[in-house]
Amino acid sequence: MKKVMFLKILLLTFYVTAQVEVVNDTVNERFFGEAGLRIPIGNDNRYGVSPEFGLWYRTKMANEVYDIGFSLFTPLNREVFIYKLNNREYSVKLQEVSGMVGVRMNKLYVMRNQNFVLEWESSLGYAFLLYNAPREEGIDENFQNGDMVTGYSKGFSAFHLGQGMRFWYKNTGFQVKYNFTPYKLFTNYVPSGLGSHSLSLGFIYRQ
Repeated sequence: MKKVMFLKILLLTFYVTAQVEVVNDTVNERFFGEAGLRIPIGNDNRYGVSPEFGLWYRTKMANEVYDIGFSLFTPLNREVFIYKLNNREYSVKLQEVSGMVGVRMNKLYVMRNQNFVLEWESSLGYAFLLYNAPREEGIDENFQNGDMVTGYSKGFSAFHLGQGMRFWYKNTGFQVKYNFTPYKLFTNYVPSGLGSHSLSLGFIYRQ
């Protein structure tokens, strides 16, 4: 049974490959916008499914197709997590805006009828999560471990790595991509899985 399934997948791959062609040499510079959902993966993200938006500029350099831009999302259903500082534990939450700025490298394949385009994306950038941070100085002597923090805004930072696919029909498309942002590598204050893994699903329109 496994051999039969493998042969079917192999035949489907050959069929799709036969129907497409690489078209990196025909790319026009243009802007396009994205709107969709950021879906956290894992138990330590401390936020729920959230709206996400992006704006990107597409260009071609050295026969490669690049997108330069940013995406932002608004964390919903934000949960409390423990932030450790100066031998104290603070209860903090993410704030309303987080996101990434970066560049995406794309490989484009056009179906024979020219209206359908398949893209494979690899992204690299700078990611950030904003949160309510405790102040390191002037700590209230009446503070108890675990008290909620309503201090000022700070951000966790990390590199962003991503892989995804887009399906275009003329100027409208749909995308799915995986995001990896390992904030724990750059701070000891937060849970290990905070914001590390997520999926982005959404629609795209290019001008």
